[in-house]
Amino acid sequence: MVNGTWGEELTGLTAGSTAIINHTITLPAAFSTFDVEPGAIKVFAFMSDSPQGEIITAAKATPAFTNWPNVDDAGIVFSTATNDENCVGKPGSFGPTVLVGNYSAADLTSFNINYGVNGGSSSDSWTGTLGHNEKVAVNLAATNFTYQATNTLDVTLADPNGNVDPNTANNNFTSNFNGSSTAANASKIRIEVKGDAYMVDEAAFTVKDGSGATLLTVSGNQWTNSSTQTWDLDVPNGVDCYTFELSDDYGDAWGYQTTSWFRVYDFTGDVQGALIKDIDSDGGFDYEFTGAAELTSTLSVEEVDAWEVSVYPNPAHSVLNVTFNATANDYVVEIMDLQGRTILSQDLTSASGTQEVNFDVNGIAAGSYILNVKSATGVYTQNVVIK
Repeated sequence: MVNGTWGEELTGLTAGSTAIINHTITLPAAFSTFDVEPGAIKVFAFMSDSPQGEIITAAKATPAFTNWPNVDDAGIVFSTATNDENCVGKPGSFGPTVLVGNYSAADLTSFNINYGVNGGSSSDSWTGTLGHNEKVAVNLAATNFTYQATNTLDVTLADPNGNVDPNTANNNFTSNFNGSSTAANASKIRIEVKGDAYMVDEAAFTVKDGSGATLLTVSGNQWTNSSTQTWDLDVPNGVDCYTFELSDDYGDAWGYQTTSWFRVYDFTGDVQGALIKDIDSDGGFDYEFTGAAELTSTLSVEEVDAWEVSVYPNPAHSVLNVTFNATANDYVVEIMDLQGRTILSQDLTSASGTQEVNFDVNGIAAGSYILNVKSATGVYTQNVVIK
């Protein structure tokens, strides 16, 4: 309070008269937990009929500043930083949004921004009119980088109004985000999700392989609200980087009034093993979140070859036949399109010995497809063509 908690008594005034009252106040370094930002100060004045009486009139004003210490002074207030994760060595792309403030006595009309991830170098510029102590959000073009275990975003502000900034202490912003650096061995993974009471209406997730093909999508009535659910996926032979894309249409994540998570475990022989990746442990994302894990299948080439899979005719016109040697397991034989959607599928339970599966493909559009023969021990994949 400029003139104390109870204000000051005004005397000698008559209706319609005016007076000038001068006060001097030294601003503290902070109000409560908030640092003082002088340029953001507003002054409120009001008159009441007693120290705690009815307010008669009031007004608000923005002070006019004189002897402001700097000209051509701009600073970074904040910059977004990606929380998306990808496997180490994979390409990434990110366009930060930078909030810039004008701390100069005069208008700010231009500045440059240099930025990059992991030492990369990109640049952008802004022009316009930004008044004293005003702020502007600048959306920067995407900068490309290669994921490391720990990634660093650097943003530097330069050349306000084409001049040297007299105060460079607030011209830099640095933020770190992670890559996925630990490869896990698994022939099958289990995805475990704990959600809130709005999963059916708002939530979805998608799993994609390194080529971008969709392996699994869960949304809508595939969910059960306020519960823990699991989904199992076979991992093809070899090493690949899998991405897990989480979304929430409402923007309050999956943990409204509860703790949520998205966890990936290895899962072999119908036994859940070690945690591979904790993608989101507390519902702490807004609308979208992407995590990744590198997985190495424990399946050997010799085991797949032992199935002796035969697919014919290829190309197929009306019927596609699949024969293979089953080894006392449950199998899924499926045809998928190139977007990862299952077109046709047949399940075989406790199959052993020579198996034959026939698909009627008359109703399928001509083109290229993927045939999978999957069990708990691995996946056989072959491209097929339907004419």
